Amino acid sequence: MKIEPSDYDKFYLSGGFQYDAEWGRKFILERTELALGSGTLLDCGCGDGFWSHLLSEWYDVVGEDPSLGGVMMGAARSD
Repeated sequence: MKIEPSDYDKFYLSGGFQYDAEWGRKFILERTELALGSGTLLDCGCGDGFWSHLLSEWYDVVGEDPSLGGVMMGAARSD
């Protein structure tokens, strides 16, 4: 059985969203109350794990995504 990558997989494998970590952290601090929390957080549809990675400053994060491309990009993340 041959498995073909979905368009979503291809999107992530070609570079994904290219978020900026400094911008993302500032967004969380200024526009949400997420930084006031703690505990465990489940990030459903986490994609490449950008938000999971940032939120791990405050939470024990578990990310789940159906896209192999997103998971592969998340695994390769170095920020």
